Amino acid sequence: MRKINLKQPQDVRRLLSRVINMSLADEIETSRANSLSTLCNVLLRAMVESALEERVEKLERLIENKSEVKNERIKKAS
Repeated sequence: MRKINLKQPQDVRRLLSRVINMSLADEIETSRANSLSTLCNVLLRAMVESALEERVEKLERLIENKSEVKNERIKKAS
């Protein structure tokens, strides 16, 4: 199997599809297919967690900015 780029979840799904098809056609050892499947699942989980972490950080920044604006308005009104 050649080196492939796994930067997006769809890349990982594509690899898993290839591994499944290769396994069904007896073109890959079951132990290697299992190892690849496990690694793909770990990678997908890491991608999802990373994306969620980015979203949470963005939301936290938005909340912080809104809070700062609100505090400035209160100070000006006083």
